[in-house]
This record gives sequence, C-alpha cells and structure tokens, in this order.
Amino acid sequence: MEHQFRNAVFGGFNRQDVLDYLESVAQENTKQVEELRSQLEEAQSQCGQLSGIDMEHTSQLEQLQQENSRLKESTAQLEQQLSEARSQVEQLTAQLAQADQERSTLREQVEKFRPGAEAYDAVKDRAAGVELDAHRRAQGVLEEAHSQAQHIQDQVTQWLDQVEREYTDLRSQIDATVSHAADELTKTGTMLNEITQRLVRQDRELERLESVCVQSPLEEGAESKD
Repeated sequence: MEHQFRNAVFGGFNRQDVLDYLESVAQENTKQVEELRSQLEEAQSQCGQLSGIDMEHTSQLEQLQQENSRLKESTAQLEQQLSEARSQVEQLTAQLAQADQERSTLREQVEKFRPGAEAYDAVKDRAAGVELDAHRRAQGVLEEAHSQAQHIQDQVTQWLDQVEREYTDLRSQIDATVSHAADELTKTGTMLNEITQRLVRQDRELERLESVCVQSPLEEGAESKD
C-alpha cells in the first residue's frame, strides 16, 4: 500500500500522517484477519460436514461388508449343494453304466440260448417265441431304465445350470457393490485432502497477518520516541 506523507517542519514526515497510515494498515489487517477467520470457520464447517459424510459412507461400507459376508455364506451353501448334485449325477451315471452292463449280459444269455433252440426242431418256433419275448422284455426294461436315468440326469443338469447362474449373479452384485463403496470413499478422501490443504494455507496467511499486526504497534512506539 503506497501512501504520501507530508513533510514535517523540522525534517522527516508528519507524525500524524504516519499514525494515520499505521492505523489504516492495522484496520485493513484486522479486516483481512476477520475475513480469513470467517473463511476458516466456513472451511471447518465444510470439513465437519464431509467428516459426517465420511462416517455415513463408512457405515454403509460396513453394511455392505456384512451383506458381502452373508452372500459369501449363501455362495458356500450353493457350492455345497452343487457338489452334492454332482455326486448324485456321478451315482446316476454309474447306475446307467451298470444297466448297460446288465443289458450286455442279457444279450449274451440270449445268444447262448439260440444254438440250443436251433437243435430242437420240434420246439424251434416255440423256443424262438420265448427267446423273442424275453429279449423284448429285457429290451423294454433296459430302455425304461435308461429313459428314467436320462430324465433324472437332465433335471439335475438344469438345476446345476440354475445354481451356477445364481452364483454368477451373486458374484457380480458383490463386485459392483464393493467397487461403488471404494469409489465413494476415494472421492471423500480427495475432498478432505483439499479442505486440509486450504486450512493449512489459511493458517499460514493468518500467522503472517498476525505477525504484521504485532509489528505495527512496535513501529508506532518507535516513532513516538523520535
């Protein structure tokens, strides 16, 4: 701030002009200090609001973590059910293989009876009918068993597909929820960091202005002695 001082009668500047200038400087500094204090209070208020938001986000994150734990438990249960279903499929597959083996055994028995039937011309037609009837009954039993096993296997496969889809959906929900919470916390941390930097700059400016205010009375006392 530039100021023109009137010259005193006996050299130097007019004392009143100097005092008026110092008074105006002190008032200006006081005004700036009050403005900075007002800005500091506003920044502290904003910081308190952001701290409340951060606490709310932290609470939401804890709730999401609890929900995540619950979903993990549900996932573990689904995985256990999936493992049990696969075990049942393996058992059904083994039963189907055993049915195929029995079918082969019956075919071999039928083939064994065929030469003996041909040896008896008198009962050839009857033996052929018995053999055909036995073969048909065996074939029908095997086909029915195979059809039932295939039907059960199809049902289990559909259920496994549904369980896997539910598991994939749960994993997607967990990943999206955790990602959203992490983004919100990152934004809050950035805002808090900016407020902290503003407070540090304002504290430095307050210290500088207070130092100027402290030095101004000393300069006035020195002028009075002159």
